[in-house]
Amino acid sequence: MTFKEIFLFLILPVLLIIYLIYTVNYAKELEKNVLFSKRLKNLHSIMIWLLPFVWILLIKILTKSTPGSYEIENKKDNEPFFDAYQSGQG
Repeated sequence: MTFKEIFLFLILPVLLIIYLIYTVNYAKELEKNVLFSKRLKNLHSIMIWLLPFVWILLIKILTKSTPGSYEIENKKDNEPFFDAYQSGQG
């Protein structure tokens, strides 16, 4: 078997399967996202299929929660700051 035959019959199908699984899973995840409007979802879906791995990584990096955001620190004080200070907690 030559390298060309190995590539065509073994490596290329495996890469295509990985590509399809990765893009379909992220396309489903993108449809559930409430952050993007319908127009942006359509644009991202097209770009996912054109530039699958690069675009998905770019979206993940740009939409990742930053430290200090509400999603990461989901804490809420039940009493205002001045009440906590006056009661000796602060």
